[in-house]
Amino acid sequence: MLTDEFLRASEKVRGESYRLGIPSIDPEDGYHIYSIAFTYASTSGRRLRAADLGAGIGYSTIWMAKALEDAPAGDSEVSAVEVDPWRAERLAKLVSSLKLFERVRIRVVRQDALEFLKELDDVSLDLVFVDVDKWEYPDVARVLEEKLRKGGIAIFHNAYVPAPPEEFFQVISRPPWTSTVIPTRLGLLVAVLSS
Repeated sequence: MLTDEFLRASEKVRGESYRLGIPSIDPEDGYHIYSIAFTYASTSGRRLRAADLGAGIGYSTIWMAKALEDAPAGDSEVSAVEVDPWRAERLAKLVSSLKLFERVRIRVVRQDALEFLKELDDVSLDLVFVDVDKWEYPDVARVLEEKLRKGGIAIFHNAYVPAPPEEFFQVISRPPWTSTVIPTRLGLLVAVLSS
């Protein structure tokens, strides 16, 4: 449940992102991420592994983690992947200061998102939020075809602005993907890996 404590903490993180000049998702996107992740986790009935690729200082990460915390899915893990060393350091400090999560472990990974994905065992993720450089989206989608569990969900930020390359939409609109766009201000493309 989205408590006042969580909403205050999320606004603090978003405000810090804004103050530091780090782009972050809109609160509306956070609500959608929460809803999608909560629904998926509630129906899985098992421990989940999720990743936030391009985590910044963690605004999108905490929305995903809160959904997994609230769902009856058992202990879960969110890997917050950020390539920028300074942002990753801020992210690690932020995560250690939050006392919002008892059943979800947030693991901060300072690494390029594609490298992170390629190093994972196949079929090792359930849920992914993607907000990396848009030119990387086609490659991320292709790698996720091997790393995401069948029926798993990938949420790509900025389906509208700044738009990813056309190649991304070609990749994500064919099997094994089924996708749609949630019409938020910048657009969230939600893709399910067909089972």
